[in-house]
Amino acid sequence: MKKYIYSFLLGATLLGATSCFKKQGIETTFEGALVEFNVTPTTTAAKTYARVANGLPILDSVRINLIAAQRATPVSVTYDIDNTAPAAGSPANAIAGVHYSLVSSKTVLIPANSSFVYVKFNVFDDALLPGDKFNLTFKIISADLPVAENYRSITIPLGVICPYSRAFFVGLYNCEEPGYTPFPYPVNFAATVGNANGITTDNFWDFGMAVNYVLSGATNSVNIPVQNNVIDGGGTPRTVRTTVGSSTSAINTCSGTIIAPFQVLSAAGAVQDNNTHTYKR
Repeated sequence: MKKYIYSFLLGATLLGATSCFKKQGIETTFEGALVEFNVTPTTTAAKTYARVANGLPILDSVRINLIAAQRATPVSVTYDIDNTAPAAGSPANAIAGVHYSLVSSKTVLIPANSSFVYVKFNVFDDALLPGDKFNLTFKIISADLPVAENYRSITIPLGVICPYSRAFFVGLYNCEEPGYTPFPYPVNFAATVGNANGITTDNFWDFGMAVNYVLSGATNSVNIPVQNNVIDGGGTPRTVRTTVGSSTSAINTCSGTIIAPFQVLSAAGAVQDNNTHTYKR
């Protein structure tokens, strides 16, 4: 209702002054119709896209509205990205080709017998990290109809979250083990059968040992449950566990990196190795 009252008052004011106005030498009768971005608290809220490190962008859009009765012919609207330097303390501008790309042409048409058109764009979520904020500002440059000045532009703050998923940590890794060569060495993690948060490596200690890990998305950490009689590549049974008292384990839900402090014990219980594995893609 706000917008229609605004349109009526603006139209009444203009008509009181003159029934038409000139734009670039062309007389245009004002009919009380406007175009504007669909600016609401929801559409301008910080966007936290769920980041998936798969090399694919996320498609999103903003909407341009026709504030009038639907028309029999299309309405042309030209927009651009406003890269005006941000105020001190404000997020930096998003960079084309780095954080986003435009999918829609910079001139779009509100179709005949319609009230809006979507301007589509891609967000390159792989280039963003949690905590990043970059502003992407769309601005209407010109249109077949007057533009509502208060809604000529819309700013979308871009950011990401990296939701936890066990499946994200399944696959090939390189294992870094301080003091050991060759460094790093390859391992593969598979989903542990019967444990929704478990993954199992096929080459623990670079000795062909199958060892289970349990991931926690709540704390972004990993635990190696005590596993007895793990047979190494030489046929020797060993015990493997998370380093007792350690609190340095971590998983990165954006990069997939796993940091797992561990201990290897002999069958008699003597600690044979006390180290940390860092698994990276």
